[in-house]
Amino acid sequence: ENGRLKNVRLAFGGVAPYPALAREAMTFMEGKQPDSSWFEEAAMIAATEFKPISDIRGREEYRQTLIRNHTLRFLDEFKNNLDLAGKGL
Repeated sequence: ENGRLKNVRLAFGGVAPYPALAREAMTFMEGKQPDSSWFEEAAMIAATEFKPISDIRGREEYRQTLIRNHTLRFLDEFKNNLDLAGKGL
């Protein structure tokens, strides 16, 4: 809305006993313009929001890195798609 994020939803599976929303990251992103200057901070908030267990499929640190990387990738792709849409491509 007006170039700002509204009704942000960011969910992850495999980092909690059941799929869960990254509520702190969602609150942080709400109302912001899609600008890469805050993407890293949003990704770190999302990564530290969860305390995943370490098991045979991955250690806690690995899963937190995945959360960070997936959040960054999503935000970058989202912004690139908006940029392309704005250019009429």
